Amino acid sequence: MARTGAELLAVAVGNVHGKYKGEPQLRWDVLQDIAVRTHIPLVLHGASGIPADELVKAAAMNVGKVNFNTELRTGVLSTLQGQLPAHRADGENLQGLLVHWNTSAREFATSALGMLTR
Repeated sequence: MARTGAELLAVAVGNVHGKYKGEPQLRWDVLQDIAVRTHIPLVLHGASGIPADELVKAAAMNVGKVNFNTELRTGVLSTLQGQLPAHRADGENLQGLLVHWNTSAREFATSALGMLTR
């Protein structure tokens, strides 16, 4: 790791991009082994769907960054679907619809950060 100059290391330990088919099965033994050997913050790409208590456990194993793209996009799209009819009736009020996009994304980010900083 020192030769590469890497400051973070993204790992695949049972986490996947997109929606899980079934329940996520993280390999805690592998994550712990990597954390002990690398001494740099680890990244979980594909953290959507991993239960909060497991993400807290991962943070204790040197995971310093998690990516929640699927849950973020799903939440934003759900919010937009619910708001779309009213904004179409308002003459295709795209700007008003984007306010809901921002609010949904902010609420998700606030919740995720709160969960990870317990």
